[in-house]
Amino acid sequence: MVPLRSLSAGLGVVIGLGMACAARADEPTPPTPAPITSCEILHMSRCELEALFRGGTAARLPCGEFRGTPIVQPGSSVAPRASRASRIFWQGKIINQECGRGVNKFFGVRVVRAHVTEGESWIDSNPSVILDYSKTSMLFRNSRDEIRQVGPNTYLGVLLERSRCGPRVERYFVLEAVTCPE
Repeated sequence: MVPLRSLSAGLGVVIGLGMACAARADEPTPPTPAPITSCEILHMSRCELEALFRGGTAARLPCGEFRGTPIVQPGSSVAPRASRASRIFWQGKIINQECGRGVNKFFGVRVVRAHVTEGESWIDSNPSVILDYSKTSMLFRNSRDEIRQVGPNTYLGVLLERSRCGPRVERYFVLEAVTCPE
């Protein structure tokens, strides 16, 4: 009969070897980050938002409705309340990436259409979901949204303006999937 202490020590070695094979010996396995919430995003500074966007993924957006929150005065003490209050004006987007269509909701009305594609970000040249307004809106023809997934059903977007000096970040926004495909 094998003593329990020896059995557990041997089992620990086997488990350890299995884990060593899964990870490279020279790189420790990073901890899985906790999912970020829209509330946490509203408390971030502009630099933190940029870092979060750069670390996000260009996941295909599910077709459906997304509740939107523009991030007003990032990093300030009034940012969370001011951002939530601004939902009165802009409520989010309805997106069908399969068909390449998106539309914004202002004051509860579907207005400002966009062409939806996957493309290269103007911020870091990495893949992003792009909402381009250049051919769909006279008022917003110089605008473009870039969106990346930062958590389960949570997306961080950036509104960029085309200018003579190059693209300029106008605002960050959060999208949360309201309706998901079945």
